[in-house]
Amino acid sequence: MTNTLLSTYRQLLKEINKQFTSQNNNQYWKQQLIEAFRKNKDITNIEVSQRLNQDAQDVLSFLRSNRRHNELLASYNPTHGQSEEKRVELTANRVGLKVPGSDV
Repeated sequence: MTNTLLSTYRQLLKEINKQFTSQNNNQYWKQQLIEAFRKNKDITNIEVSQRLNQDAQDVLSFLRSNRRHNELLASYNPTHGQSEEKRVELTANRVGLKVPGSDV
C-alpha cells in the first residue's frame, strides 16, 4: 500500500467513524471498508491500483461533502430533521402565533 493510499484509507476510516460508527454504533460500513482494502492490498497492476485509489478518494470526498451538507442544513434550518407537526409549531411560534390544539 502506498503512502497516498494508506492516508486515504485512514481518512475514510475516520469519516466512516464520524458518520456511522459513533452515531449509532453500526460497524457494518467500517467492516466493509476494511474488507475491501484487505482484498485489494496485493494488486500489482499500476493502472488498477490508481483507479482504486481514485475511487477511494471520490468516496471520501462524497462522505465529507455529505456530512458538511447536513451540518449546513442543521445550522441554517433549525427545524431540519424534525417532524412536520413540530416544524409547523416552531414556524408559527417564530411569527408570534400558536397552532390550534397545541396547548393540550
